[in-house]
Amino acid sequence: MIDAEIKGIITTKYARVKQLIEDHIPHMKAIVEVLLEKETLDSAEFDVILARVNKDLGLSSDDGNKDDKDTGLPPESQSFLMVQDHSNHASRREAR
Repeated sequence: MIDAEIKGIITTKYARVKQLIEDHIPHMKAIVEVLLEKETLDSAEFDVILARVNKDLGLSSDDGNKDDKDTGLPPESQSFLMVQDHSNHASRREAR
């Protein structure tokens, strides 16, 4: 009974993650292209890449009122970006 519930949870989450990856292949490819040239990206550059891909895909409208942290990604991905941004700030403080 518990094994079946756990299997159901894992199967559902696996499908969700697989779909997120498939949905964001264009974003990942664009990021890889830049990383092959530059080797590093800061959060502003990352946001610009995501915004460009979203615009190319017609996923976001540029109405001039867009928040600079709005990437057009689902909330799960946005929270990941915020965690990455906070860890980058912590690393900069440690380096000082």
